Amino acid sequence: MRINIVGVLALSVFVGLCAAQCMIHQSQPSTHGHSHHCNLHGVVLSEGESYVNTTTCMKCHCGADHNVYCCAMLFHYMVPDGCVVNVKDCIQEIVYESDGSPCQALAAISRK
Repeated sequence: MRINIVGVLALSVFVGLCAAQCMIHQSQPSTHGHSHHCNLHGVVLSEGESYVNTTTCMKCHCGADHNVYCCAMLFHYMVPDGCVVNVKDCIQEIVYESDGSPCQALAAISRK
């Protein structure tokens, strides 16, 4: 029974961490006058459509309630000495700084 309680507590912390990395934005009034669209700072999305901002590495989705839901795509990693995290097109790669070969992260700490 004790193991189940620990598992539930760990899961609730994980879910809380993930939820904290996502944001909801009220859709701005659309300049196009369509009621089935979301408008996020001038980016118009159809209901159900997703958009990736490659500058901030945020993935946004237009919900059925016409609000925009955005989540960070990048993680903070704890890496061993000699390893670095490279980011290109919002994709992270953990490699050895010396030769660029793949390196294993020690842990994913949180999303950026």
